Amino acid sequence: MKINTWIVLGTMALLGVTATTAEAEATQRNVFRLRMEVIARYQSADPVSGEPRIERLVLTGADLVKLALGKPLESDPEPGKVLAFVHACGHAKGHIVVFDRTSNSVVAVIATIDAEKNGVISELHAINQGLFVADMVFGTSGTSENGITKGDHKIAGNYSKLPEHCPFDIDAHGVGTLDIVEDGEPYHLLAMETFLLTGRRLAVLPEEPADE
Repeated sequence: MKINTWIVLGTMALLGVTATTAEAEATQRNVFRLRMEVIARYQSADPVSGEPRIERLVLTGADLVKLALGKPLESDPEPGKVLAFVHACGHAKGHIVVFDRTSNSVVAVIATIDAEKNGVISELHAINQGLFVADMVFGTSGTSENGITKGDHKIAGNYSKLPEHCPFDIDAHGVGTLDIVEDGEPYHLLAMETFLLTGRRLAVLPEEPADE
């Protein structure tokens, strides 16, 4: 387990913004590069006295990708696989995923950001900006030896958008919990601060299948 770690779980909500271009475009899913870090604490035991102590853990976006793919944190990065944010125009729900730039496909879903259920979206049309509050829920990914078990965050942030496009430049912060397992050892993390920032668009995917 890494030392001096910090977990930033940024979460940009899939803001329910309606695209003003063709109707078909509203069902397309935009894939944005995502920078994500988590600042967290967890409880461990002193190796000598056995007394409980609080440790600090840092997880970067690359770390989350490794865990979601079932790899230990100290392993080398998977070539071509990056953390990304997937959002369909006109929807208030999106996903944090592992995106394979070689195959141009999503290979693992890490978390769902939902600004519709218990969330708030406020658009400022005059300056093409908006504010949001959303739930970010982590699902199970990876393996029983190395992976993400579950997690729950509340995030808030702002976004910018062009009149003819979906949201971009999402900047969000939050707090919550995250359960992971590394080398078979479970860790219950308390994320003191979460941070998420989108980058450039990597791809445009077709509409999600109805059963997903």
